[in-house]
Parts: sequence; C-alpha cells; structure tokens
Amino acid sequence: CGGKKESSASTASDGEKVIKFGLIAPITGVHAEYGQGFQAATKIAMDEINAAGGANGYKIEIEVQDSAGDAKTSSDIFTRYAEDDSIMAVIGDFTSSCCMANAPIADDYGLIQLSPTASDASYLTMSDYCFSVMNNQKDSAPWYAKALYKHYLGISSYVCMYMNSDWGNSTYEYVSKAMDDEGIKCAASESYSENETDFSSIISKLSAVDADALIILDQGNIP
Repeated sequence: CGGKKESSASTASDGEKVIKFGLIAPITGVHAEYGQGFQAATKIAMDEINAAGGANGYKIEIEVQDSAGDAKTSSDIFTRYAEDDSIMAVIGDFTSSCCMANAPIADDYGLIQLSPTASDASYLTMSDYCFSVMNNQKDSAPWYAKALYKHYLGISSYVCMYMNSDWGNSTYEYVSKAMDDEGIKCAASESYSENETDFSSIISKLSAVDADALIILDQGNIP
C-alpha cells in the first residue's frame, strides 16, 4: 500500500512477529453501540486469525482508542497512530465526518484508513489511502427511490427528517434528488443536531403535513 507504513510489521520482545492495527471507534457517546460493535468484531476476527496461526505467521494485535464520534478527537488519535511506526493501518472510524477529517492525515502519512461504515461518496475521493466496506449513499439512493419507495411502497410524497452532519446532509441531498427523479415529492423536511434527543417538535411539524411516508436519515439517534 506504500507510504511510510510499508514495513510496519514488527517483532515483539518475545520474538513473535506482529502486525498491529489501530482501531478508532465511538466506544462512548451517541454512536457507542456501533463503536462497541467494531471493538467486539475486530477482537473476534483477531482471535480467530491468531488461533489459526496468524497472518502468514504474524500475530495480529489491535490497539483500540475511543473517538466518541467526535471528528477532532478522531483526527488526534489518527495522527498519533500515524506517528507510531508499530501501527500498520487504521480501522475506523464509524461516521463519515470522522473519516473525512482523517483523510488528509492518511494522505500525508501514507497510512491506510479502512472504515467499515463511512458511506459519504466524497470520502473515498479524498485520498488513495482511504477505503470503506460500506456502499456509498450516492449509489444507494437511486435504488432506494426506485425499488423501495416507488415500486414496493408505491408512495408519491414524503416528509423527511435527517441528521445535520456531513453524512446526514449529503445523504439527504442524494435521497431527495433520487426521489425527485422518480417523481416522488418531498412535502417537507427538517434537520436536527447529531446529539439531539427530543424529536417531538420535529415529528409534530412533519405529522401536520399531508404525505404518504416519513423518511428518517439517521445513524442511530432515533429509537
């Protein structure tokens, strides 16, 4: 993958060969359920790989740091990882906002950032060192509009509430355009802050509008 991390595999004090990854995830905060999922899943994978003899004889290690879903905190952690020669690549973060904040640092240091979930289409164009497992919203939105909302649900209008974040704003832009292309009208829309917990006023406003469906674009805030 190039960059200063090309030869980051190391040898532990006991002589064991090690490949070490840094994990950045919201272990606490609004998105904690996802960050804790990242932590659990990567540990399971690490344990399985190590039990099977490692990766080409190298033991996998993962260092976990909590970003709490905050872009600045995530970037601070990413920078520390980038300046640590023992870290070969970074897994995470959860939100597109955090990953996009880290992208210039990944590019500067030549350190891979692999996010399981970042879906903002802009993220993948920011650096050759940035990757995501998740499909992006630019490609997904037309399918949602045509297959789900028009064909399956058969709606002709909707109201929408969406998170006021990089991810939420871009997703709303892609979804609303795709719906418009399918002739489905947005009767009203409301945004809310990422840390919002009381949605009663927004729901009250949107409930008063005549529409076939309510679309919620969120990453976990709304029960």
